[in-house]
Amino acid sequence: MGVIGRKSGLPVEGSPASQMVALISNLGHNKDVTIEIALVTAPLPDMKIKLTTGSEDDFILDRDDLVISGTVITANPPAGSKVILIGDDDTSKFFVMDTAN
Repeated sequence: MGVIGRKSGLPVEGSPASQMVALISNLGHNKDVTIEIALVTAPLPDMKIKLTTGSEDDFILDRDDLVISGTVITANPPAGSKVILIGDDDTSKFFVMDTAN
């Protein structure tokens, strides 16, 4: 079990990426950054990820849209796996942080 934030002292279990997501959630909302759960439709090296928007217009992110963490590269999640994404509105990039259950 890890501990995030010296002030919060909130215990969070999981990988470093999961702890970072919890830290962002606990410290405040930033409307330029979104945290999403998405579905892998094609594995590395040409990873594609389906992002569900809640409407009929889901969209596919291809490798050019993604920055992939070492954790995800090591895990190489197969098609059908869920991953945690952090979307950055300023750069229009999505950071694939970890796998999700």
